[in-house]
Amino acid sequence: MENNTQIALSSFIRENDNDNQNLWCTDRIFNKSYTYLDFKYLLLAVSSLLSKTELKKIAICTENSAFFSVFFFSCLLSNKTPVLLGNFTKLSLVEDVDKYDLVVTDENIKDLPIKTFFIDYLAFDGLLKNAKDTFSTADLNNIKFNSEDNIVLYTSGSTGKSKAVIKTFKQMFDEAVTVASITENLAGTPNLKAIATVPPYHMYGLTFRIFQCLYQKITIEVPICHYTEELQSFKEPLVLISSPAFLKHIDYSKESPNIVFAISAGSALFKDTAAKFYQWTGTPITEIYGSTETNVMAYRFNRGLDELFTPFDGISFFENKDSFYLKSPFVLGDFKLDDKLCFENEHKFK
Repeated sequence: MENNTQIALSSFIRENDNDNQNLWCTDRIFNKSYTYLDFKYLLLAVSSLLSKTELKKIAICTENSAFFSVFFFSCLLSNKTPVLLGNFTKLSLVEDVDKYDLVVTDENIKDLPIKTFFIDYLAFDGLLKNAKDTFSTADLNNIKFNSEDNIVLYTSGSTGKSKAVIKTFKQMFDEAVTVASITENLAGTPNLKAIATVPPYHMYGLTFRIFQCLYQKITIEVPICHYTEELQSFKEPLVLISSPAFLKHIDYSKESPNIVFAISAGSALFKDTAAKFYQWTGTPITEIYGSTETNVMAYRFNRGLDELFTPFDGISFFENKDSFYLKSPFVLGDFKLDDKLCFENEHKFK
């Protein structure tokens, strides 16, 4: 970080001299791959494109992590606000039309009553080619984000009406630094690849599929993984970014791929699922306690043995009048939790 107002891309994705060889992402379906140098060029190209419009709030509606990452960070570079809807269908986009000024999508969603930008690999590669002809090394080395720029995330609405939660780039950046403490043993793992069963357009996907993979420089597999057979097709060491629903339905009778780190969030993980996964892979599931409002709060390495949660660094809880409150650098003030916590010692809890 160069000062209190800007965060350089170099501090975010830990640049080195091999950015033209290190793979930022791959797509097994379309046989595509892009380097970190490609990523920088695409940021310059798309942010330049977005700067030409007066539209401010941009809903990014894609499961493709390459398209998502480029448009998300390009919004911030061009003084636009990325809007993450949590989920989207044509019906929900029409109903939520007051939440954004422009939709970016690769889905076949037509006749929306709002301006829509469709992106595919043909357009993506065209932008990349033009960027390499347009921008200089100095441009590449001068990519910076305003730390207080806003990101709008909408909750899933599972417990009521979906509501907007505002985060700053600095909060998400600081969270990436904090979360890296539980993945630091992955540093230097050759050919490591991140496979996700969750989309990037809600808090959990944004934190782990986008920010953490970029910060740790883990190659992202672009498409979402839907089935055990897809997991088995990978021979590289894998980081699995998943959910209790997917983990519950893995076919554990099949041979395990080389999963060296697995993470789960979004809802409670059943003990038998955690135990089966640990027996299958030899890797515990790192279960995250967090929410859209709070970002990450705590974690546990779940082997199905009633392990306790440990708060992340800088995060603490206190009880007042039978309610529990969170103190965190990712939220303003003391945040009242709906959950009941049972501390077995000063630092660990159920």
